[in-house]
Amino acid sequence: MEKKNKSKYLRDGSEPKSKYIKPKEKKEKKESKSKDIFEAPEYRDSVLTPKRAREMLLEEERIEEEARRLEAEEAAELPVEEFEITASPETETSAQSEAVENAENTAATTPSEEAQVKSYHLKSASSRSENRRRKVIIRSVVCTVVLLVFAELLYNFKLGIPFLPSLFSVEFSALPELIASIAYGPLTGVAVCVIKNLFHMVLRQGFIVSDVNNILLDSVFIVIAGVLYSRSMFAGDRRVKPPKGYGKRGYRRKRIFISSLAGLVISLIPQFFITRYIAFPLLEKFYKPAFTMSMILGEYQNSMAGLKSFLPAAISRFLPEITSVSKGIIFFNLPVTFVKLFFVTVITAIIYKYISPVLHNRKEKH
Repeated sequence: MEKKNKSKYLRDGSEPKSKYIKPKEKKEKKESKSKDIFEAPEYRDSVLTPKRAREMLLEEERIEEEARRLEAEEAAELPVEEFEITASPETETSAQSEAVENAENTAATTPSEEAQVKSYHLKSASSRSENRRRKVIIRSVVCTVVLLVFAELLYNFKLGIPFLPSLFSVEFSALPELIASIAYGPLTGVAVCVIKNLFHMVLRQGFIVSDVNNILLDSVFIVIAGVLYSRSMFAGDRRVKPPKGYGKRGYRRKRIFISSLAGLVISLIPQFFITRYIAFPLLEKFYKPAFTMSMILGEYQNSMAGLKSFLPAAISRFLPEITSVSKGIIFFNLPVTFVKLFFVTVITAIIYKYISPVLHNRKEKH
């Protein structure tokens, strides 16, 4: 059975008092004796260690170098005619000039080669950025056209709401316009709105005043919502990082909803003035036999009377009387517009995270 080697010292550094462990003095004597044996010249010369082999190799190199030096000194003492190579001064000068030219050429070509490499890399980087920019522009144009077609289709599907004056109808074509404004900027959303109404005027031959009113009302909402979203998501040219606890999609959805809702509330004020002082006066001017202010006021009063007759008496008594066109706009147009655009805002905030990779050609991990 093999015996286990025991440590010479204890954990505290003291020597054990066991009889099975040799004292420190005996081991030191043995080590000193072994060192004397290893350092003896007989042992050192008889054993070929790596250090000894390296010393021998250096010694041989030194001896060879000394021999070459002696041979060179002996050759220098001999007559020059035997060792001199015949060379004319012209060949010496030509050789010197060639060496100088080669040195100048190498010194001149090195910076030019570096400049060529740099210019090549710059050209390749600029070409890649140009191709990337071209692809972004093409994708943006294609997606804008798709949103325009979608807006035109939604504009043709108008909903009729009971107890609403016959002059008005509800449509949700502001949904693609808001998406374009958030994705590509407010100007793109306005362009979609304008082209949509121009197509409607040319192809459907509708009321020009209603199309102009639609352009003005939707543009106000789209521009305000797009500007607020871009200001909340971008600081200068840099994208704002979402705070801790928000993912990219959740933070973007929150920003879209808040910006669009704020744009909706702010746009109600200019929408009142556009409807009261631009749309209705133009209707009265261009279609005076069919549309007058008194006829529009009568439409509002009939709608309010029908709504009061439909609702219970406890609720209908709180509804006001429509005595002017401005009151009709406040109690009919603005609430309907608010509900419609609020629905558009909610739908945009929900679906934008799914269509954003397609609009911007990117892959999101969140």
